[in-house]
Amino acid sequence: MRSWIDHGGEVVWEPSPALVAQLIEAGQPFWLDIENPTDELIDQLATRLVLHPLAVDDSIPATLSGRCIH
Repeated sequence: MRSWIDHGGEVVWEPSPALVAQLIEAGQPFWLDIENPTDELIDQLATRLVLHPLAVDDSIPATLSGRCIH
């Protein structure tokens, strides 16, 4: 799994969970990109970022979420 975070124009590859938590606590906007996240990681981020379940479901490719789009 590869990830990076961009906050304030600074890119950090493979950010630590502590950095993500620090940015959340500070209320600072950031972009977090994760390639091939595990279900566990998605659940952790959804909880920490207080994401709506439908937003989380929309972030998972349809082939993985088991839903069918007509």
